[in-house]
Amino acid sequence: MKFSVFKKLLSFTFLFLSYSLYASSTQPDHHNFERCLKIFDQKLKDYNFLPKEHGIGVRGHVGLFFTVKLEDVPRLKTEGLMNWESWISPIKSFEEALEDDKMKEDFNRMVKRIYYISKKNFEENKIEEIIEDFVSQEKPDIFWIDNGQKIQITQEEYESQLRHKGLLKTKEFMGEKLLFIDSWAIPKNKGVIRFEAIASSKSIVKDAKKLYELGFKFKFNHNLEQSALYLKNQNRTFFNKETQQRESLGESGGRYADNNGKESPSMQIYKKAIELGQAVTVEIYDPNGVFVAGNNGFYVNGRFYGDSVYYNQDWEAPEYLLDGQKLDIPSRLKKSPNIRKTAEYVLAHRLNKFGIDMYDIGMITNYGNDVKAQVIPIDQYIYEISERNDVEVDFSTDWSPID
Repeated sequence: MKFSVFKKLLSFTFLFLSYSLYASSTQPDHHNFERCLKIFDQKLKDYNFLPKEHGIGVRGHVGLFFTVKLEDVPRLKTEGLMNWESWISPIKSFEEALEDDKMKEDFNRMVKRIYYISKKNFEENKIEEIIEDFVSQEKPDIFWIDNGQKIQITQEEYESQLRHKGLLKTKEFMGEKLLFIDSWAIPKNKGVIRFEAIASSKSIVKDAKKLYELGFKFKFNHNLEQSALYLKNQNRTFFNKETQQRESLGESGGRYADNNGKESPSMQIYKKAIELGQAVTVEIYDPNGVFVAGNNGFYVNGRFYGDSVYYNQDWEAPEYLLDGQKLDIPSRLKKSPNIRKTAEYVLAHRLNKFGIDMYDIGMITNYGNDVKAQVIPIDQYIYEISERNDVEVDFSTDWSPID
């Protein structure tokens, strides 16, 4: 009897210890977790960020300004930071700014504006006058709006971060000339693609395998320069809530498009990443060797940041191979925008092969939802990427389903 009780107690102890070991292996090490956050906070200080409370609210993100070298950008993006253009607009009053900010939200525009109070009347599209007025402010009333609240820029921050013509840039967007400054952010959340999530999409996996069977090629880093051209010429769209239609932003809409005859910051960063060996592309070619679609990003120290997806807008699905053989492509795969989704699966599949089960895509858009992207808190993201160091991934061989 005593032996039976002892045996049960021993079994229970074994099960308890087994569960404890399992639980500890699947939950974050909180001591290490806190250490990661401290390292991240120190990194922000090293780069002279503005205080966190001075943040542009963009879909729950906190925006901060600083200037970095071009060659540092891919690494910073893979470490969890984000950047975008923050537009600067003169406004007559805070009430007008509130109304304008609400309109931008209604039109589903991701970028918040920096406003400054000015009593001057500017001629339409006279951006040079706005620049001169902005840098001449003696006691500036400069702010942005987060959830209806006015977030003030201090005199010191204006002098050190904004009052420099060299940092101010201009572009034309949907017929409007804009003044902007490159901004960076510590996001509260990150959009990520996990291999197990996208692999659970039967349609995407099925399409990737079907394309492979038909003779489509999935290549890594095959032609980075060609990818740059397609990125530059993408016709971006936005959802207009008034018309309930997706509308073109025009040639100036893409982040990679030229701006007033000059290369965009995104294109400069991408070309620098190519030089440094940190640019990665998945390129999809049809059986006749014509480029169809792909994605691009940056890979540094075991961390991947997905920057953009793109496709050949002039591609027409071939009915025949070059040797005259008939090619039977399913109707859903006769459009290059549909094929580009398979590039995400192929990338996730290759990264997972080398032990990387998640990669960053920044914000989640409708496209992100289509490829099973998820939102995780920034601290969880930092914890997960801190476990990776110098993982080497083979981006030299083509993809196949049996990889």
